[in-house]
Amino acid sequence: MIPLKEIDKLKPYLWEASRLSEAIEQLSKKSGFLHRNAEVPQTPTEINQIGSSGLNDWLHFAGSKAGIEIFPIETSYSKLNKMLSNFSPGILQIKVDENETGLFLLCVGSNKKNLSLINTSLKVNKVPIETIHKLLCEPWESKFNRPINTLLDEVGVSNLRKSRVKQNIFNEQLGNLVLSGIWMLRMNPGVHPYKRLFIEKVPHKLAGMIFANIAVSLLGIASWSVIGLGAFKGNFEWVWLFAWALFLFTMIPFRLMSNWFSSLLSIQVGALFKERLLFGILNLSPENTKKSGVGQFMGRVMESEAVKQMAMGGGLLVFYSLTQLFLALGILLVAGAGVLIGMFFLWVLVSLCIGWRYYLLRKDYTHQYRSMTNDLVERMVGHRTRLAQEKKSEWHESEDQILTRYLDLSEKVDFAGTLFQSLVPRGWLLIGLGGFTYSYLLHPSNQITLGLMLGGIMVTSKAYSSLVEGMFRFIELIIAWKQFEPIFNAGKESQESRLGGTFNASEYLDSKPKLEESKKPVLMVRDLTFKYHNFGKAVIESGSMDIHEGDRVLIKGPSGGGKSTLATLLTCIRNPLSGLVLLKGLDRETMGAEEWQKRVVLVPQFHENYILTESFAFNLLMGKKWPPSPEDYKEATQICEELGLSDLLQRMPSGFQQMIGESGWRLSHGEKSRVYIARALLQKCDLLLLDESFASLDAYSLKISMDCVLKRVKSLIVIAHP
Repeated sequence: MIPLKEIDKLKPYLWEASRLSEAIEQLSKKSGFLHRNAEVPQTPTEINQIGSSGLNDWLHFAGSKAGIEIFPIETSYSKLNKMLSNFSPGILQIKVDENETGLFLLCVGSNKKNLSLINTSLKVNKVPIETIHKLLCEPWESKFNRPINTLLDEVGVSNLRKSRVKQNIFNEQLGNLVLSGIWMLRMNPGVHPYKRLFIEKVPHKLAGMIFANIAVSLLGIASWSVIGLGAFKGNFEWVWLFAWALFLFTMIPFRLMSNWFSSLLSIQVGALFKERLLFGILNLSPENTKKSGVGQFMGRVMESEAVKQMAMGGGLLVFYSLTQLFLALGILLVAGAGVLIGMFFLWVLVSLCIGWRYYLLRKDYTHQYRSMTNDLVERMVGHRTRLAQEKKSEWHESEDQILTRYLDLSEKVDFAGTLFQSLVPRGWLLIGLGGFTYSYLLHPSNQITLGLMLGGIMVTSKAYSSLVEGMFRFIELIIAWKQFEPIFNAGKESQESRLGGTFNASEYLDSKPKLEESKKPVLMVRDLTFKYHNFGKAVIESGSMDIHEGDRVLIKGPSGGGKSTLATLLTCIRNPLSGLVLLKGLDRETMGAEEWQKRVVLVPQFHENYILTESFAFNLLMGKKWPPSPEDYKEATQICEELGLSDLLQRMPSGFQQMIGESGWRLSHGEKSRVYIARALLQKCDLLLLDESFASLDAYSLKISMDCVLKRVKSLIVIAHP
C-alpha cells in the first residue's frame, strides 16, 4: 500500500477511475491522436470492480472506438527509469489498495528528467521522473527500507553516498520485479496516412530538407558564378578563388543537414509504411485472400519491399531534381535567354513523351514478369502432384511462347530505358550549348548574361540526370502500387469496421447471472440466407437455429451442402444476404466484428488452416496476447497433455520454443489437427465450431481430443460428413 504522503505530492495529477473516459479523450487530444468526429465511450459504473483483465479490455475497447490503440506494457524495476524517459503518450496506474482499480497519471510527453503530466484542471506540467519512480515503487521498496537503513548505518555509509548505495541495493533485490499497470497510446495504423505523417512531424523534416537542398543549390550556383565572373573579366584575382572556396565550405553543413533530414524521413516513413502494410495484411478479407494464389502473394511481398525503397529513394530524388530545374529556369529568366527558355520547355515536353513510352513498356513487362513468377511458384508448390499425375511430356507446354514474349518485352524496355537515360540529359546539354554558342556569337561582350546562361545550362543538365534516375524508380513505384494496393487499403476498411461494438462490464463481475438471462440462447439465427453471388441458387435459405450454453450440436451433410459456409456466417467471416444472427442478444454491428470473433471461434477445415513458420508456442497461443505469460504456458501444457501432444513436446529439442512449419519441425496430419484444436481452446470462447477437425485422427486420438473439447468448451458445434 502506498503511503498517503507520497500520493499527496501528485494529488493534482491523479485521475480517478470514474473519469477514465475524459482522461483518454484529453490525452488523445493533446497528443493529436483523436479524430474530430471520434468519441470515447462512457466509463462503466463498475470500473472499480472489473479487475485488471476487465480494465485492459475496456481500455482497448475505448481506444478502438476513438480510433486509437491502447495496449498494456510491462517493465522491470531496473528498467523503469529508462522506460519512463521514453514514455509518451501513456497512462500509469497508481494502486492505493490491491483490491481497487486505483488512480491514474496521464503522460503526454517525456525526456530524460521529466514527464509532462496532465492535471485534473487539464493543464500540462513537468514532474520529475524520480518522483514518479518513488510513487510506483514505494509498495516494494518499503519492505526493504528499514533493514537497508539499519545496515547502512551499521557499516557507516555517509549521508552523501547513502541514497546511491540504497538504490543499488534496490536494483539488486528488485531488479527482476515485473511492473504492470502501464498503457501506451498510439494512433491506429488504419487511419488516414496523411494524419499519421503530421502526427510524426514528417512535414517539419521535409521542410528542413527542402530548405537545406535549396541552400546547397544556391551556394553551388553562387560559387561557380564567382569563378565565371572572374574568368570572363580576363583579370582573375585570388580574391575570386577565396570566395569560391568560402561558398564550397559553407555548403558542407547544409549538405549534412539535407542528408540528416532525408535519412530521418526514410526511416520514419518506411516504418509507417511497413506498419500500415502489416496491419492491412492481418485485416485482409478471406474472400479476397482466396482469389489469389501463392505466387501472387509472394509477388506482393516482394513488391512491397521494393516500394518502400523506391518511394523514398525515387521520391526524394525527383523532388530534389525538380527543385534544381526550377532554380535553373529562374537563372535563365534572370539572364533573359528567351531562346533557351523556349528550348527548355520544348525539351521538358520531349522528355515527358519518352518517359511515358518507357512507362507503358515497363508496365507490360512487369505484368509478364509477374505472370511468370506466379506460374513458377505455383508449379513449385504443386510439384509433387505434377510428378504423380501429369505426363512428363506436358511439363513444359507453352513455356516457349511465354519466354519469347518476355524476351521481346525485355529488349523493348531496355532500349526505351537506355534512350530515356542517355538522350534526356545529354540531349539537353547539346541543345543548351548550341543556344549558348548562338548567344555568344551575337553578344560576345555581355559577360554576366553569358555566365548566367552557362550556369543555368549546367544546373539544368545536372537536374535532368537526377530526374531521370528518380523517374526510373518512380515509374516502378507506380506500377508496383497496383500490386499491393489492396493490402494498403485493407487497413482503412478494417478501421471503419471497428466503429461498432459494445463493452459488457457485468461479464467481469463475480456475481452470477440471473436465471432469466441464463436461459437466453448464446447464438440465435433467424431466416438466414446466403448466395455466393447476387444471382443463382442460395446455398443457405431461411435457416434458423438456437444455441444455448452447454449445447453440443452436430451438423452433418454431403459435400457442397453449405456446412462450412454456415460456419463462416456464424463467425462473421462472411456476411449473409438476409436474415438475423445474434450473439447474446446483440448483432454484429452492435458488438463489433473483433469482439464477435473473440467469442465465436472457428477451426476451419484442414486445407484452410495453417501451421506458421514460427515457434510451437506461437502457433498455439497466437489467438492470445503475445508474449504469453507463465499462466498461458501452463494452460497450454495442460491442454497439450489432454490432447495427447505431450510426447511431441518431449521429442522436440527446444520444447515450446521449437521452430515448426515449412522449414522447421514437421508435424503429422493428426498432430496438426490437434494443434488447431488446442489453438482454439486456448482462446476461451463462448461458442466453438469444429469443421471436420477430427477427420484425420485415429480412434484413440479422437476419443481423448473429444473428451478435452467437451470438458473445456461452453457450447460446441461439430461439422462432419455422414
